[in-house]
Amino acid sequence: MSRCLLLSAALGACPALGGAQTLVEKLGFEPTDTVLIINCDDAGMCHAENQATFECLTQGVATSATVMMPCPWVMEVVQWKREHPDAALGVHLTFTSEWKRFRWPGVLGRALCPSLHDEEGYLFHDNEPMWEHMNPEEVYREGRAQVERAIELGLDPTHIDNHMGSLQTHPTLWQVYCRLGEEFDLPLRLAAPELYALMGAAGQRDVYEEKGILGPDVLLHGPAIPVPEPRSIAEVPAYYDEVLRKLQPGKVTELYLHTALDGPELQAIAGSHERRQADRDWLCAPETRALIDEFGIKLISYLPLRDLQRKR
Repeated sequence: MSRCLLLSAALGACPALGGAQTLVEKLGFEPTDTVLIINCDDAGMCHAENQATFECLTQGVATSATVMMPCPWVMEVVQWKREHPDAALGVHLTFTSEWKRFRWPGVLGRALCPSLHDEEGYLFHDNEPMWEHMNPEEVYREGRAQVERAIELGLDPTHIDNHMGSLQTHPTLWQVYCRLGEEFDLPLRLAAPELYALMGAAGQRDVYEEKGILGPDVLLHGPAIPVPEPRSIAEVPAYYDEVLRKLQPGKVTELYLHTALDGPELQAIAGSHERRQADRDWLCAPETRALIDEFGIKLISYLPLRDLQRKR
């Protein structure tokens, strides 16, 4: 198994972020409330991804999305944000370009960050070759340029996370992730301590806490979800319904999905086109909102975390 895939294998809850109060309480909720962030990853990747993300944010239960700044459809997100100024959008730090026929270079390009690009001039397909060739200073410069680009274009980032876990799951590059969170004073998507220890980078969450960087207590996605993966597309709604049933009270949990509209564009890009459509459909289903209301789940975006972090 590649090390990037292990990002999805971290199980269990993370400890409260310091002090007598839990993060849930610091955000103004009751100690036993179940608080959930639902994030749509990969905005900006393509038109089909954007359209589904917009629907999930305006018609569904998604509360935030993260944007891949090197990707070709970012300007559609920028235009949509101007029309929806209250939308909570973060930066999906991107150092890989995983598809076979649909690729992108970094924001700074090969000339300024040669170690991050393959011989074809694109970001590497996966984490391992990126880690093998990368210069850490170029990783920092490219990451900073991506956040700065989001700010310049008016996206007003609420948080930072990381495509394919290329930073958090590396023994030293997580320090770049931490540095960017600190310099821009933005919350970070944080995985469980068990994952960081497994990747040789134990103690990350302690460092984030010391620097006042916030993130969700629990990160759920893929194998990290305590529910067996659906065996077919038809089982996807029941799968996510069960995820909602098993959320932990007293924790801020993030569930992130990949949403897109299935069709010729997405089919030419991703083998996961059916699942991305299914994720979109679940987020927009009236039954999903009804279940969230029935369970008393409190939906938030990363904006309250950003506000709390900046007050601290």
